[in-house]
Amino acid sequence: MTRVRRGLYITVPLGTKNPKTRCEAPWIVANKVFYPCYVGGWSACEHWGLTEQIFDSIVIFTARKIRHSKSIIQGATFLLKPLKEKYFFGLKTVWQENTKIQVSNPSRTIVDILNDPSVGGGMRHVNDIIKEYFSGEYKDEKQLIEYAKKLGNRAVYKRLGYIVEINKLEAHLLLEICKNNVSQGFSMLDPTVTPKGRYIRKWNLRINVNLIEGVVNDKP
Repeated sequence: MTRVRRGLYITVPLGTKNPKTRCEAPWIVANKVFYPCYVGGWSACEHWGLTEQIFDSIVIFTARKIRHSKSIIQGATFLLKPLKEKYFFGLKTVWQENTKIQVSNPSRTIVDILNDPSVGGGMRHVNDIIKEYFSGEYKDEKQLIEYAKKLGNRAVYKRLGYIVEINKLEAHLLLEICKNNVSQGFSMLDPTVTPKGRYIRKWNLRINVNLIEGVVNDKP
């Protein structure tokens, strides 16, 4: 056996010359260390083919209490996002080496990265992911609305509606529902970026990130 971290060990094949060099697959490690949890954010985007960008860390949503938002285990970096287990919905089971692992399905992934753009690589990257989602096989407007309602953060409707509108995506029903669910008060388009930029009252958003390349004041 070899030690993964304090109190956690994995078996190694018989005859292994140096057990200490044996590393478990990162998703399996995360499932053992942070359970109950699921793989989400940009890591789920990579899994579903919604992005070609490669990230050097793995996003894990966990119901466990965590001391630090980042953990390095066996050379793999995990970005940890605390989340109550009652919000564990819209998940898909995948298998790695006979281990069941939960991954957010494409629609849930979209809602998660709209709720917290930092786990999607920032709003510019989130914008690209959403365009890919709407152009592919995973597009499901009803599922997006269902998950946004369950999560309960109305900023998701604001950001989603704005992105659908400026990119002229075919999602008329979704757009109307987003408009009807815009909450009072302004939200940042990207809360991870400096609060600046113009305000759009239609979506109650402050546009602190330009999503259309070459356009400074992107108007819907």
